[in-house]
Amino acid sequence: MIEALASGLPVISTRVSGSLILVESPAAGVLVDIGIIEQLAHAIESLLQDELMRTQLGVNARLTFESHFSMETLSKKMISLYEELGINTRS
Repeated sequence: MIEALASGLPVISTRVSGSLILVESPAAGVLVDIGIIEQLAHAIESLLQDELMRTQLGVNARLTFESHFSMETLSKKMISLYEELGINTRS
């Protein structure tokens, strides 16, 4: 999922651990229930047929990646964690 987000592609995923965080805020794809093949087929068909939705979800996907997983974001989070732990990051 993270690679799809980084590429600006909408995600179709089942509702598994972590997928809600990555896909729903802002909407960067479509979540379906596990084992419900009709939902999965409908999600795929919807994205194939609706270019506007596919494009908007793709834009949101890239924004989600940048806000959670870009090198800048991850570096800031790591430095913040080190500072909370009292580890000198300026040496």
